Amino acid sequence: MRRLQRPSASLPTLRPGGKGARQADVYVAQRNDVPLRERTFPDHWNNPDVRGALYSFHGRVCAYCLCALPANDPGDVEHFRPKAIYWWMAYELKNYLLSCSLCNRVYKKERFPLPDGVAHCTYENRQDVDRQTFLLLDPVGDPVEDWLFFDFEDPICPVVAAAGVPDDQRLRVDKTIAFFGLNKNVRRQRSRYETVTEAMELLKVVQTGSEDKKADLQRMASRFQPFGIAVRQMLFRRAPELLPGPEEEILGLLADIFLDLREASTKLQEDPNDRENRRLRDESYWALAVLWRHPPPPVSPDLIEACLDTEGTKDAVSRYYAQL
Repeated sequence: MRRLQRPSASLPTLRPGGKGARQADVYVAQRNDVPLRERTFPDHWNNPDVRGALYSFHGRVCAYCLCALPANDPGDVEHFRPKAIYWWMAYELKNYLLSCSLCNRVYKKERFPLPDGVAHCTYENRQDVDRQTFLLLDPVGDPVEDWLFFDFEDPICPVVAAAGVPDDQRLRVDKTIAFFGLNKNVRRQRSRYETVTEAMELLKVVQTGSEDKKADLQRMASRFQPFGIAVRQMLFRRAPELLPGPEEEILGLLADIFLDLREASTKLQEDPNDRENRRLRDESYWALAVLWRHPPPPVSPDLIEACLDTEGTKDAVSRYYAQL
């Protein structure tokens, strides 16, 4: 996990009058008449504005295991509080994370463990949901970068509880590591190890005076890159002066989004009916609009606007920006 800054965006799909909000209203009206098991939950969270917002603060990296989302898998819109239990939160951005299918469908599914003696909130006491204690770490609400440590000195680079974890949070840290199998899946573990090892070799090259590799190393240490927080922790201990700042991280994310946008737009010129690339284009526009409207502090909207100007996409993104 790494710390995520979810934007407080008002998305067309989810705000009053949008498809998601209307569906939520239906379920509220029917809550005494329709059993939970009969609710089908149309996946309006997969609309381009919602996915674009998620990409704007995740990149294309799983919120839990930090693996890159493969080219043929856009990732799951994961309900942190499962919709099967917290059904009234099924269409709320504050309940969404972007997850790989392994973490979402194999490990988490519809589970949300609570401490002994604590009951899940119901619709009737939903005002207490933000005060409810739970056992999984929240990458938005918890200081996960301080509590989880990627032991890059170990040949398998395991995820362990950091030295400074408060005693009253140690159970949550250990539970989260075990719950998502962060040290269990061998392919995922190998990928994490290989990424950190590559970064350490790159650091050796940079420290010999090779400035042209510095940008590559800093890009690997971005929170928006696969296992980027593991690379950051390694750099923090070996070469903290090379750590990328928030603006550098955002510039790297923007470069990724611009690349998707350019390639999707090129394909659409060849085939205007290409639904896959139309969706990628729209998601990219929404991601850029959300970043412009709600950049993660301390990044300024002016930086985003300047990049849009340079890329020549400001006018196009403005149409999405106006809908936020």
